[in-house]
Amino acid sequence: LIPELAPCPSRMRAQPSELPFRSPEACFGACFELVTLIEVGTDGRARRLYSSPSHSIILGHEPSSCNGEVSSLTHLIGEHDSEVSKLMVAVETGDATDGQMGEVAFLHIDGHKVWCEYRLQLEPGAGRSRCLLFASNLTASRAAAHLDAVCKHQAAEVDQFKRMVKHVPAVVYSYTSDEKNENPKFPFVSSGAMQVYGIAPEAIVEDAGVLISIIHPEDLGSFLASVNESWTTLQLWDWKGRFEVAPGKYKWMHCSSMPHRLPNGHTIWYGTIFNIQAAVNLEESQAELDAIVRSANAPIFQIDLEGIVVTCNPMAADMLGYHQNTVLGHSLTGLVPEESREAVEHVLAAALRGDETEAYELVLT
Repeated sequence: LIPELAPCPSRMRAQPSELPFRSPEACFGACFELVTLIEVGTDGRARRLYSSPSHSIILGHEPSSCNGEVSSLTHLIGEHDSEVSKLMVAVETGDATDGQMGEVAFLHIDGHKVWCEYRLQLEPGAGRSRCLLFASNLTASRAAAHLDAVCKHQAAEVDQFKRMVKHVPAVVYSYTSDEKNENPKFPFVSSGAMQVYGIAPEAIVEDAGVLISIIHPEDLGSFLASVNESWTTLQLWDWKGRFEVAPGKYKWMHCSSMPHRLPNGHTIWYGTIFNIQAAVNLEESQAELDAIVRSANAPIFQIDLEGIVVTCNPMAADMLGYHQNTVLGHSLTGLVPEESREAVEHVLAAALRGDETEAYELVLT
């Protein structure tokens, strides 16, 4: 049936060798590649005379259904502008060459394309020509190459992200729990953990308990309750609490992250942890100062650069004859009698310049 034609090569670019077999099954029955015998008749039409059994494995088609006039095999080669159709036109018109190689896409029985690398072996004849088409499935190698490219791209993005967050004065992290909001894990923790907690990020990734265990005992209950509420509602988790950064030494942290439910029922939070101890210290100092001002046995005003009263103690408001809330937000010069305003403006101007101010006695009533 196919005299003087080569058997299925073990590799795509292997040199063919002639065999005495004349049965296609004897030559190609056990071949893992697609092998097709094509004949172009005197009418110029290409017909597939033989399709190897591997068609059913690679393409899902019975080999017998792949034979016949090429133009009618749209279930296998696609429409007229498909890669295989163009190759068949080249065979029909004589534009194909012996040893020609390239890539084409056959149609799987499910409808998706199966890319193959092909090589032609031509046998010209009187008034007709025949050729063997060898095709190796590229789907797996293409998928592997695509996966490799995706992995490299993702690895580059992760590396870039790590470099970006390396200098952020906070902990950037991802936190997960299972479908029962148990088995907490930290898949990712930035290098800021060392700066904020004094703990290597790798230690937290390996065991989430390393971080949870240093929460102040008085704050642990609110931590667990807030995480559970965020897990239930999928709303922003926003919590402030104390962590032990050294034996007996605690610092206030502000934790914030947004949860997302995963297809497997697990939940992941992406967020940040900031050290807010300085802000807490400032608030405490301000609270102490406010207490001193309120209890002072003398009128005390705090004004801004525009001379507007920001705070004052009760004695200062009583001295001006106003309620304390009425004084706030008003210009100090507008609250004193007209005859005293020039002296007050002089004192304020000197204070704003940083000059030493003199003592004045003012009549306020």
